[in-house]
Amino acid sequence: MDIQRKIILYAWLLAAVLGLTLILLTRSKSSSDKNLSAAIIGTWKGVDLDETDQFREDGSVLVEGQGKKGVLKFSVFDSHRLQFVFEGQPPRIYKDVSIKADRLTMTNATTGDTISYTRIESTKDLSLQQTKNTRLASPSPLPSDQPRQIPPPPVAPQQQTTSKKTGKLKDDILGKWKLPGQNETNEWLEDGTVVMTDNQGKATKYRYMILNSNVKIFPEDENPTTADMFLAEIDGDILSLTTPTQDGPVTERFVRVNANGTTAQASLPQIPTSLDSNGILGKWRSKNSDEVLVFSQNGTFQFGEDKGRWQIVGGQVVAKEASGAITWKMTLSPDRQQLSGHFSRLIHNMGVAGAVTVTR
Repeated sequence: MDIQRKIILYAWLLAAVLGLTLILLTRSKSSSDKNLSAAIIGTWKGVDLDETDQFREDGSVLVEGQGKKGVLKFSVFDSHRLQFVFEGQPPRIYKDVSIKADRLTMTNATTGDTISYTRIESTKDLSLQQTKNTRLASPSPLPSDQPRQIPPPPVAPQQQTTSKKTGKLKDDILGKWKLPGQNETNEWLEDGTVVMTDNQGKATKYRYMILNSNVKIFPEDENPTTADMFLAEIDGDILSLTTPTQDGPVTERFVRVNANGTTAQASLPQIPTSLDSNGILGKWRSKNSDEVLVFSQNGTFQFGEDKGRWQIVGGQVVAKEASGAITWKMTLSPDRQQLSGHFSRLIHNMGVAGAVTVTR
């Protein structure tokens, strides 16, 4: 009888230990995203890489090395993945991100290359003034870093009126928008849902998530991690929504619907019907970084590290990277000193859209 009691006691103790271990592991996992966001703040020196990266609490990274200097944005996808965004360049995603002691390692999700850094500064209160003083444009704070504000009393979607632009996409996008000349609409609600109605009047509800100027739109029962990243731009009463596709970025422009159900008065930008290729040749520089875009007369181009072929399609420049993963579509300004437009990039099964501007 004593032996049976001992066996039962040992089994109970073993179950208790296993249960406690599972609880600790679960707690560790649930806080891992927050831990990565905090642990990465500071300055890191590349191992076998002439580059220094300074991660800041406002969601920006100052990159210096090998004759380059620029500011990019970063965001934490989860406990092991980071996204980096250069102005006018497709986002780069790194997986298997690990910080152990003063060692940071991560793997490029596209190329599979692994890079390592050692910490040379661990101060977490890096001054935001450093960002303002740099000659490059400073990115706006990530949504999670923005000060909490007391929201105004809720307004029913059908009662919302045209509002002054606040500069915050999560606020400016709220309300109903209509595709001119068609019945297609999208209505963005404060609870994180968007109702999209097609030309036949069929309405479908989705969830949405805003990441800087990108918007993830996905069914309510699906994981947003692999959802496409649309680009949303608001200019007055015009919402430009750019979709990443295999053939490049596709931009649709919606006009805000007023409280009385009428659409706001707005002039949509027009794309020229033709373009002289001679005005495109030569060097162009990214507006907010040192990346250079070069168009050659033989139909090839190079944009930073990306190479491929370009052509004139109607009134736009269409440049496609050699592997077909990235496509840019840009329009020339009237003074012929600026090219601006959009790009789309396919990363495995996920598409990403963004804006690009280059100048002479």
